Amino acid sequence: MLLDRYITYSFLRSFVFSLCAFTFLIGLESTFHLSRRANDRSFELIFFFFVYSIPYFISKSLALSLLFASCYSMAQFHLSSELVAIYSAGRSFFRLILFPCIFSLVIGLSFMLANEFYFNTLKQKANHYKTLALKGHIISDGETTIRTKNLRGKNGFYYINFFNPSTNKISGGFSYLMLDKDNKPHSFYEAAEASYHSSKQKWLLKKIRILKFNSEIRISQIIRKASLLLRLAEGPDFFARLSLNPEDLSLLRLSKEIDYRRKQGVQIVDYAIEFHSRLILPITCSLLCFIGAIGGSSGRGRGASSFTRSLFLCTIAILIYYFGFSFSYSIAKSGELNPSFAPWLPVIIYLILSIYFINKANFKNYLKRIKFS
Repeated sequence: MLLDRYITYSFLRSFVFSLCAFTFLIGLESTFHLSRRANDRSFELIFFFFVYSIPYFISKSLALSLLFASCYSMAQFHLSSELVAIYSAGRSFFRLILFPCIFSLVIGLSFMLANEFYFNTLKQKANHYKTLALKGHIISDGETTIRTKNLRGKNGFYYINFFNPSTNKISGGFSYLMLDKDNKPHSFYEAAEASYHSSKQKWLLKKIRILKFNSEIRISQIIRKASLLLRLAEGPDFFARLSLNPEDLSLLRLSKEIDYRRKQGVQIVDYAIEFHSRLILPITCSLLCFIGAIGGSSGRGRGASSFTRSLFLCTIAILIYYFGFSFSYSIAKSGELNPSFAPWLPVIIYLILSIYFINKANFKNYLKRIKFS
């Protein structure tokens, strides 16, 4: 019992330190990046963004903090020869890391649930202040205008600047590239503004220029009109919904948004990745804790500093984690990988890495000594 408390205290002390450090670094990087893009008078908005984003920063640093804590605490035990004493007392390696792994699973699950019922609201407020700092929303006469970007519709691509959901009006420019059944450019509509007529279910475009393309994707005709009523597959709800940030949505809303986008035939990559990234958070936390413990206890030399050793191992693991996630996101974005599978790719990489560490550290001797007493 005394040994369990000693192991638990060492792990939790390392976890609290690493969680604070990683949270500060992630928050500092996000805030600094926002301050470079924001206008000069956005200090107050950036401050509120940082405050409301703290739970989000913690959730992003949670898995990495658990990895570092388990690696550092186990490295301390190893370098001080306390592992030898623990094994001599009849405790196996897997019995030794039982509490850290269970703790990692529980805290990962707790953060996933807390994000659904509490943290998600704070994240929405943080993104609101971020958007205001970036001038993504324009407040005019008590109404909020949403700034959007390139959007993929059923039959083509949109580029619009500002959309007012209360008046269903697009201002600052409207562009639409219509594709044919072979996904080749058919027509390009360019207008100064557009407004939706619900009675006719059509868009009224003003000051419009139309470019027609031939089979060789060359401009065959240019048409100019003062106005044009055009029926499009997408209505105003399309532009309002596509401005939603997947990080602002709960798991239930993410699931509904994914279904909606699939029916509309638009991209779901960001939403599917966010959905599955939250689902695997408890598994990721527990797996990284296990890998950190293996890395911290598998060394042979005792001359190096435990902190330096843990920092080196965790840096490699962090690079693998971010490289795996960035790589899977990129290929999912290009359509070559199912976005639902993309968040699992780093987990698979870590699973392979853990098997390698087990073999490298010759843990077969420890397997014979597994005791859970």
